[in-house]
Amino acid sequence: MFDVYPVPLWLTEGTNLTLDCQASAIPTPTISWLQDFELINTTAVDCSDLELTSDPVICLNGSLIIVNVDVSAVGYYTCVADNGVDGVSQVSVSVDVGPATTEVTGTHTHTMNMNTTVCCRASVTTCSN
Repeated sequence: MFDVYPVPLWLTEGTNLTLDCQASAIPTPTISWLQDFELINTTAVDCSDLELTSDPVICLNGSLIIVNVDVSAVGYYTCVADNGVDGVSQVSVSVDVGPATTEVTGTHTHTMNMNTTVCCRASVTTCSN
């Protein structure tokens, strides 16, 4: 079981957010995601061949993907792993979104323990008027 204080992430409006959550145990845990302590109610899908929409998508590998983030993506995201035997483990990340003001390219990865990694990749270029 692990509980970690939220890791803060700041994203530029219009970028894509990928939060990876990996947990291992026997039996294999089920991964679910919460936004602001409310269950993100969607069925996990194979994301290797997926046309992404602006709705949050949970992948079969446990990742949460949100395309073209806006202020509705602001909040606390919690990955919950439960195998029905060892109890529930969770890890959270705090996401804030601001307007695009400059060119940003980068990847942020934060390892919370040996079984859980939260990764955010963002790339955006602001167009001049």
